[in-house]
Amino acid sequence: LYPQTPDDKASSLQVEAEEAANTYLPDESEGRRVAFRGIYVVGRREGATIDHCLQAFFLHPDEPNKAIDFLKAFMALRELGFPEPDISVALIQVGHDRDKAIDLLM
Repeated sequence: LYPQTPDDKASSLQVEAEEAANTYLPDESEGRRVAFRGIYVVGRREGATIDHCLQAFFLHPDEPNKAIDFLKAFMALRELGFPEPDISVALIQVGHDRDKAIDLLM
């Protein structure tokens, strides 16, 4: 039919985030589900899967900005071809500093 506009895409991503929060975090507080939705939206825009978004959330359930920093660094390192389990460990060891994580991964 008609191509999606940026507003349509943003709206559908918000709906997806709401559904994911309700599905995967039904017992979390509303505040944490709101935080997860923000993480999810940023993560999906970065190319992250639901599993990546959940990992970032559970690393920092009360600090969404730290979760987003982790997720962005994770996706950048993934794009460079590093193995996902190694990326997670390296980022956790260096406080989500992408450049220091690269040094560890080399």
